[in-house]
Amino acid sequence: MKKINILMISFLLISISSFSQKWVQQNSPTGINLNDIHFINQHVGFCTGSLGLILTTQNGGLSWQGVNSGTYNELGQIVFPNDSVGYISGDKATLLKSTNRGKTWTGIGLGGSRKTGGLYFINENLGFWALGDATYSNSSILRTLNGGTGWDTVYSTTKWITRINFTNDTTGYATLSDGSILKTTNQGSSWTLSNVAPNYYLSDITFTDAQTGFMGGGSFYGGLMLKTTDGGTSWDSIKTTNPVGRILFVTPDKGYAICFDVNGYYAELLKTTDGGNSWNPEAIPGNGVQGLYFFDEFLGYGVGRGGDIIKWSGTYVIQGVALANASPVSSGYVKLFEYSRFKKSTLIDSIPIGANGTFRFDELISGIYNIYVVADPVLYPGATGTYYGNQDYWNNATTLDLFVQDTLNLLVNVIIYTDVPNGVAFITGTVKSMDGTRTTTGPIKDVDVTLKKVPGGEAKKAETDELGNYSFDSITAGTYWVKIDIPGLPMDSFKRVEFTVADTVVKGIDFGIDSTGIHLLDFSSTKEIVVANHIRFYPNPVIDFVKIILNNAIYSELQITDLTGRVVMHQNIEGQNQLTIDLSTLKDQIYLLTLRNEKEQYSFRILKK
Repeated sequence: MKKINILMISFLLISISSFSQKWVQQNSPTGINLNDIHFINQHVGFCTGSLGLILTTQNGGLSWQGVNSGTYNELGQIVFPNDSVGYISGDKATLLKSTNRGKTWTGIGLGGSRKTGGLYFINENLGFWALGDATYSNSSILRTLNGGTGWDTVYSTTKWITRINFTNDTTGYATLSDGSILKTTNQGSSWTLSNVAPNYYLSDITFTDAQTGFMGGGSFYGGLMLKTTDGGTSWDSIKTTNPVGRILFVTPDKGYAICFDVNGYYAELLKTTDGGNSWNPEAIPGNGVQGLYFFDEFLGYGVGRGGDIIKWSGTYVIQGVALANASPVSSGYVKLFEYSRFKKSTLIDSIPIGANGTFRFDELISGIYNIYVVADPVLYPGATGTYYGNQDYWNNATTLDLFVQDTLNLLVNVIIYTDVPNGVAFITGTVKSMDGTRTTTGPIKDVDVTLKKVPGGEAKKAETDELGNYSFDSITAGTYWVKIDIPGLPMDSFKRVEFTVADTVVKGIDFGIDSTGIHLLDFSSTKEIVVANHIRFYPNPVIDFVKIILNNAIYSELQITDLTGRVVMHQNIEGQNQLTIDLSTLKDQIYLLTLRNEKEQYSFRILKK
């Protein structure tokens, strides 16, 4: 048995520096066409696509995962009037709404066969939505004053309304398919029509200030860019080779325009750096973009066909020195992971510690990362892998945020386990993948397993072998937790094990890994099961009711899904610390129960039988 001690093995990150900007291809979990992208802050973003697809990222685009949309209709424009409330429009008059920062979405659409045009919300209650018939004509602008609960028609036309944009709370514009634009100065109560580009199909309109705006469009004869400097009273035109579909300005001088051919396929991306007076082609990786979003001039994203996601980012270098008792570590390695809370983190790179304890990671893009350092256990007996923040478990580690361009000086003290008196009990178990999350389905090698005494903190460390097996021997009497560490995947419960002085039997404790987390394969219990220090529940399996006890924890939502991801129960639990949940109406099978608040979520499996 070993006791936690701390040896001063530290690595100092000398610098995190930003250099040149470039477009880079992101890892995408889908091959489905993507239509639009939006971020509510540097870390959290969303994109939409065909077949009702919604993807979200929590780490600045390093990884993406699906969100249940409740529809298979094509989804397009994303609008967040504030950080909490968002809307997504789609085919067949589909409209989705979220009130919890995009964690869940509810359908509030009107149904039928109508097509969706422009969508814009001035605030979470006041919004505008263009709908038309299946031939992309005979469209109307609808207005809601209550966040989509009810809609009134404020303008109708035989043409197609393609885009809506407002420059302030009262003044707005809309583009039409016949080269006309609409303008309102009274929050959409009335609209004035002007035909500014006859015979051109106008696709988008945007403004950099109240007076300066741009429109894009095209015809079979080519593309057209229009610019106004007097609030839309007059427009100057710039011809482009291909029709202009979308326009986005990052600053008053710097902007982008997505161009399509006459069949609607991506043709090129144009860029201006002089306020739209001239435009030049911008080279990008992948198959082209359908939608763009820029957080600022240093950070942007694009999405397109075939699931393409690209990112405009600075490139960064992380370099440092690993020390042991003020001397450079002579042997070991450093791993760099993307940071993810509810999905297995991707290992970006693993490098050996170099001469004089140095290490360096080059060409990194902005995002959130974890650093993990391991000193050679032969040269440094008892040393265990440690995350930055002096933690041996990823969920407690301090993350590195590469959206900032400042130099960071970081210190890590690697945890060392020293010997304590031995006992005679021992534990064995297996860690296996149930859906190919870490490997193909089957045993998983090189997984960190910790046995920790509660209370007291004494612990042992082990790694799984080629067959996924781990073991702890010479265990003294006491109560212990067995914990598995795979960055990004939460444990649904810690296994509590008790030994008396006479215990010598093997306690086989097996874990299964899937896309939702790390699970005890034998999780049946009539006693309380500890999910985290502040969450307990019982019984498991459940016949009718499950009781959940929250110690000093505040959660606002409870959600239960089946293993296909379908939501079967959703409750508001704000302010409650003891819950009794009725599952009597659910089918007998395994479910995933999730507790959420604004900052975190915990998920664990329950068996209904």
